[in-house]
Amino acid sequence: MLRKEWHFNAVPESEYSINSTLTVSMPSKLNISVGAEYGNSLDFYDIGHDISALNLSMTSTKWSAVNYRLYAKRARTIVYYLSDTYNLNQATMMFWGSVASVLNYEMSMSILDYDYSRDNYVEVGGITIPIILDDRYCIANFKMQYTPNQTIGVTTGIGISTYETTDINANISYYGNLRYEFKPDYFLFLGFSCNQDQTEKSTFENPMGRFLKNSATVYLKLSVTI
Repeated sequence: MLRKEWHFNAVPESEYSINSTLTVSMPSKLNISVGAEYGNSLDFYDIGHDISALNLSMTSTKWSAVNYRLYAKRARTIVYYLSDTYNLNQATMMFWGSVASVLNYEMSMSILDYDYSRDNYVEVGGITIPIILDDRYCIANFKMQYTPNQTIGVTTGIGISTYETTDINANISYYGNLRYEFKPDYFLFLGFSCNQDQTEKSTFENPMGRFLKNSATVYLKLSVTI
């Protein structure tokens, strides 16, 4: 596959990406895929950089209750804040499934490891600006949906990122939604969401550290079809 996008004020004036994937499917519903990518991509200043990636994945869909995918990638990718390319190693695990046709779940976890320094300096308009970038962090998500019948459904989820900045050690967000059809085409929706930052790291005495709430939302919605 070849993708090309033109930027007439850039040098070079275009960016492109060539990628290919080879997949082997087995009778046991196990798929093994190998992918490769090479291209040229523009940074914030429309300067072109060569990028490349090689990935390997294994996916199993043999059982409805437990499906999984294991994914690994080695790439040379742009870090836009630094306007340069760096090596990236990524490992991802994904699980999903359905239990008794009423409970569905999805979960994933990715570890990303870059080879740039955490402390960086960039020059903008003759001014040197310090930039701190986390070079190794984890992202995890979990979602569960319970639908006992056609009139009611409950969805809940949580997301965690260990990406560190100057003042934040991690971030957590969670939500819940209720959908209730109390009459045909009459729906009641009730939900909440919350986002928090960890400002103090976990310790033996305080395993959770300290979290500060960024935002919290509660909503009630009525949908009627006339």
